[in-house]
Amino acid sequence: MPTILIADDEEMIRTLIREALSRADGRYRFLEAADGVAALQMAQERNPDLVLLDVVMPSLSGLQVCRALKEAEATRHVPIILMTARSDRALRVQAVEAGGDDFLFKPFDVLELTLRVKSLLRIKELHDALQERYAASREQNQELQELGRWREDLTHMLIHDMRNPLSNTQLALQFVLDEGAVLDPVHRRMLEVAFSSVVQLDRMVNNILDINRMERGRLILNKLPQDIPALIQQSIQQLAPLASVDDKRLMLAVDEVPPVKADGDLLSRIVANLLDNAIRYSPRGSLILVTLGKMTEGAGLRVSIHSPGEPIPAEAREAIFDKFRQLGNSQARGRGVGLGLAFCRMAVEAHGGRIWVESAEGVGNTFHFTLPAAFGGEQT
Repeated sequence: MPTILIADDEEMIRTLIREALSRADGRYRFLEAADGVAALQMAQERNPDLVLLDVVMPSLSGLQVCRALKEAEATRHVPIILMTARSDRALRVQAVEAGGDDFLFKPFDVLELTLRVKSLLRIKELHDALQERYAASREQNQELQELGRWREDLTHMLIHDMRNPLSNTQLALQFVLDEGAVLDPVHRRMLEVAFSSVVQLDRMVNNILDINRMERGRLILNKLPQDIPALIQQSIQQLAPLASVDDKRLMLAVDEVPPVKADGDLLSRIVANLLDNAIRYSPRGSLILVTLGKMTEGAGLRVSIHSPGEPIPAEAREAIFDKFRQLGNSQARGRGVGLGLAFCRMAVEAHGGRIWVESAEGVGNTFHFTLPAAFGGEQT
């Protein structure tokens, strides 16, 4: 039976939610908390399957509770729906940054509440089943293959559930930004951050699809001559609003750029994934520098993305390019699903190139990748 923790300082709201969800599914069990400290303690002790958190509560805010639960290993996969009566977009951005999985405005529609709870519980159920399968089958090859099928089912379910709302949100945000000439600078900046985040999610979905295609040998590259500086500058412009949230800056330095033939869409996403990684794992106020030049050995292009921060341990510099591997960095803003760097390696190698990372204490991390030069007689 799924257990749901309802945390709100208004008893009437807790009662309304409990009764609405009970009518939708009589199997639910409920825990209730009237303040942030009680909610955090109850979630840590009882490990619920889903948490509904009011943003404004005594002792600890819902955002603080959400952040604490997402940072703890035992509760980081518990889905959290944040609730508030405030409708400003800045609060919604803060909720995403705190790790919230969904957001509801009060007064909320009962049907919408029940559907969102049902969807997140379904994802949690699949995740728990996946973890149980993994624990029981680590040393059995047949069971590991079944685990892969569970993971693939979860992946495709997430993609199916995400694609339509992502597309609609991206179109709506783009329309407001293009047509909203009366927007003040603060609201425009919040919309730009939201648009960058949606583009980031869309890129994650495409990463999952393309990794699957590359693993099955079904991805066809459309290799054409590319204007590399312009392509990378476009990726920088898309991610600049996201970087500005923590006063981080993105800069491009161009040396000699040899001609290359590449799939422009894949190359843009390689750069965007590496930039997103640099933004995520660098400290506030960082300068993230992208450098273009020739390979030091052989003919071809070398792209380097440098960011300050904690160096990646030597023993992890190869493993971070594996699927579902994440950097354990205390400075990281949020967490990915561990597919961005795996996509980068597979896409670079599909072009005949190479990708690696160099790290040093006090210097930071530099991700490099190379692409072979294009020659007149090359076949694509």
